[in-house]
Amino acid sequence: MAIDRLRSPYNNLLAVKGDVGPSAYSSVQVGGSTSQFVSDGTQANTIVGVTYRCHIYEYQSGVSQTITFSRGGNIDLLMVAAGGSGGGGYDDSWNGGGGGSGGIILNYGYGITNQTYAITVADSPAYTDTNYYLKRPNGLDTTFNGLTAIGGGAGGTAYTVGAPPSDGGSGGAGGSGASTTGTTNGAGTAGQGYNSGKTISAIYAAHRGTGGGGGYTGPGTDDNGGYHTAGIAGNGGDGMILKFDDVSRGMGGGGGGSSGYGTNGTGGIGGATGGSVSATSSDATGWGNGGGGVGVVISATTQRPSKGSKGLLIIRYAVG
Repeated sequence: MAIDRLRSPYNNLLAVKGDVGPSAYSSVQVGGSTSQFVSDGTQANTIVGVTYRCHIYEYQSGVSQTITFSRGGNIDLLMVAAGGSGGGGYDDSWNGGGGGSGGIILNYGYGITNQTYAITVADSPAYTDTNYYLKRPNGLDTTFNGLTAIGGGAGGTAYTVGAPPSDGGSGGAGGSGASTTGTTNGAGTAGQGYNSGKTISAIYAAHRGTGGGGGYTGPGTDDNGGYHTAGIAGNGGDGMILKFDDVSRGMGGGGGGSSGYGTNGTGGIGGATGGSVSATSSDATGWGNGGGGVGVVISATTQRPSKGSKGLLIIRYAVG
């Protein structure tokens, strides 16, 4: 096939002369869906006039998803892990940190052989504990052929017995008031995401803001350390809007921190959730986005911080 693809740091594709080698091909898959599109020159990340076949996998409970290649060769691969949950708070004084985005792997010209490959696509798990200030879950991993996109780190929870933030694809931010937070933040995984912002609040300090969760293209920001109405929570790190399969998809944004009486942080680009004082904060949308931290969580069964959004895996290859 007489095409090649040069890529910018943000994975935009440019048409040039050359040869990418033989493309793989599959007509057998379990789970997911298949689509085909012809690039038309209006998309930033495709080559004009090239037809792509795409296999799209999302989380499916109880389904062992696979793909069988009848012909080995090169594929382009997008893997997105699930985003981390935001941290829970206690009344409007002790606030949870923003959740980190799920890790993202973009691999172009990845070689495979004619065999069957298992696929695991992540979900952001449900809450299982009954105490609002206990640890919320990290996002789960997405895997393919030994590659692992790592789930986003959960935001730290608040109150004097709160849990610290978690590392992940991108890191979750600490909660305010928890004895284990102080100026800590959660770490991202190199190549998959960034660190969260720091929660600067002093130990046991109420009415403070929290940091924002890390995103795929940038870190979360710190809170300003201000007290009460002056407290400004950190924003989630940005993800991106990517057209990988002819569908514009938001992914990889970090969740915003919460601030109680002050200013809540915003979610990062891609569909992450902003921080909130409300106990009914909405879950992240898109793919691999982090949940926002919240301040008011009185009942774990009816009120909770935001969940991160589910993962995604897309395999594409040129067919004409």
